[in-house]
Parts: sequence; C-alpha cells; structure tokens
Amino acid sequence: MYFEEIKSIEILNPIIANKKVLIWGGGEEGHIVYKKYVPTGVFEVLYFIDSDKQKWHKKIFDNEILAPEEIKNFDRETPVVIATQNKRYFEDIVFKLHDLGFKNIISTRKDIALPYFFDTNLSRRHLIEARDNINLFYGMLHDDISRHVLEDIIFYRLTNELKYIRHAADICKDYPQYFPEKSIFSAQVDEVFIDGGCCDASTIGEFEKWCGKKYKKVYAFEPSKILANVCRENIKYKSYNAEVINKGLYSKTGEMSFAGGYSIGTGHLSENGDSVVDVVALDEFLIEEAITFIKMDIEGSEIEALHGCVETIRRNHPKLAICIYHKFSDLWEIPIWLHDNFPDYKFYLRQHSSSHAETVLYARWDEKINII
Repeated sequence: MYFEEIKSIEILNPIIANKKVLIWGGGEEGHIVYKKYVPTGVFEVLYFIDSDKQKWHKKIFDNEILAPEEIKNFDRETPVVIATQNKRYFEDIVFKLHDLGFKNIISTRKDIALPYFFDTNLSRRHLIEARDNINLFYGMLHDDISRHVLEDIIFYRLTNELKYIRHAADICKDYPQYFPEKSIFSAQVDEVFIDGGCCDASTIGEFEKWCGKKYKKVYAFEPSKILANVCRENIKYKSYNAEVINKGLYSKTGEMSFAGGYSIGTGHLSENGDSVVDVVALDEFLIEEAITFIKMDIEGSEIEALHGCVETIRRNHPKLAICIYHKFSDLWEIPIWLHDNFPDYKFYLRQHSSSHAETVLYARWDEKINII
C-alpha cells in the first residue's frame, strides 16, 4: 500500500493519526501533504524542515520552516513525514533522522510500502511468515557476496538498523547499478538492450560504457509521456542508438491507470491513477529481435512485466537485471518465480543504495557466451 493510495488513514495509526508532526520538505510535495491531511484533521503540523537556507524561518500555511539542526532537541518520538519524491534526497533525510534518533518516519514516496519499512514489528511478522521462501532464495544464490547481501537486507528489515543496509551497499560499491562484475555477466557482441523504465536515459549512458558502444540497439520503455520526451531529447543529444517506446512493460498489451510520472521515480501503475498509459507485453512487441539483456526498474510492476516476456526469455536467454525492492515481498517472490520458470539461470543479488531501495537481482543463463 502506497501513501497516495491509502483508502483509510487508519493504516498509519498510531504513528501519526491525531498527532503533531514535522514535515521535512518545504517544496511542492510538502504543500501537497499539508493540504491533503491537515484540513481534514488527520494530523497537525509543528514545523516544516528544509535544507535550503533560503527557506529557513519563512512560513508555509503559518508554520515556520526550520533548519535540520534545529530539530535536535525535539522528542525523538515525534513523527516526521518526509515529503519528497527524489530518491537521493529521501536517502539523505532518512540517514539524518536515524542518526538523530527519530523513530517514527513516514514517507510520501510511492515506491515505499509504509506498513513495512518503518514498522519493524509488522516487518518482522511478514519475514517470519516468509522464512521458507527466504531460505529457498538464499539457497538459489550463486556467490558469497549475494548471500551476504541477502543476510544484511533481512537484518535491516528485522531491526531497521541502517548499519546492515549500509554494509550491503558497501560490498557492492565497485560496480554501477545494472552492470555488475564480469563474474556475473559480461557484454556480448551486438547487444540488444531492453531498458524497462528508462526515466531520463541515464542508464543508456552506463550501458554504452559497459559494452564499449559495441551494441546493436537499445529499446527504452517509459510509460510517462513527460519522461519519454525527456529520454528522446537526451538520446538525441548524446547520439545514442536507442528508440524510446512510450509504453510500460506489463503482462498484457492494452491500457492501464497510471499515477504520477511527472518526475523521475514517481510514476507507477495504479487503480487510483490520474491518467491512462499504454502497456505492452514484450512477447508481443519485439518478436523478431534477438534480445540479449533485459533491465527492469518499473516501480512495482516487475513481476507482471516478467509474465509478459516468458517466451522472449526462453527463446533468447537474455541477461536479466531486475529490481526487487518496490514491494516488500518482491525480494523473494520475483527470484523464486524466475527460478521456477527458468531453472537453467544462475542468480546473484546486489545492493546499490544505503537504504531499502536499489536492490537488484541479476540472472544469467548457465552457458558460455560470446564475450567481447
């Protein structure tokens, strides 16, 4: 359940309901949160917080904006709502709040399941219920680094102690996200890369570095019209050999309700969306193309999109880089589903962020490939 999709604010009790809270974020997102929840009496606002010096001691709806260091003397039980959709800013704020000892952190990010990532009791219960599947996933992993990463992620979710997730990210820091060390997989001749969730086309730049520009084609899928246009402009400017498809990857071809998508990392398929986007099953779209590499970072639709490319994977045996953090159970459900359907693949796990996000499952077909 995501912040914008909560039907009843009861899901947040007793963390913020009828409480006085701090809102970290004096920009547009902070205004949205205030307008949505304060007039209806869900909670009251003590202060806004923002790192921008130009905003300090100004007011939003008669609430003063404080500098981050000014909250050091607040009760550590005071709920803090992080009002930002930017992943980097979000991580920085979480680190600061944890270092200060604040315990009740709420996020407006749409890729964070609120009941899990900040309620260790609920998280622990679901992990215990899933322990057989977690153990199964652990046994599937093909190297020690992967197993250490999974252990760190589980300890982080059990305790909410950042030291575990920071350790996981530290042991994976030497290689860029989606393009791991050669012991996992290497670039082939004439790569055909599927960039699922291309956002601003930055991943295409990393792909070019990884394969030395010796590739055949990139197909970049992005359901947001705004971001698809950003991708096209960046691709044109950088002269990438890439085609932007303004569609989302999914298990079937058609139209879906979509929420957000006005900036990077904010858009996702949702029954309560504010727009309609086209989606496509990869099996029905690029049938004649010999796809060699599929990357998916698609805000919680990964398992559905994988259902839509079963035949593509069976036919072409592409390398896979799949995000498995947008939903709490993605961590084990996606790998187990892949293993059940493609038992000839080997699996690896890497953590590319010192927060809950950017956990990537890498998978490769277990056969020698034509290395550049």
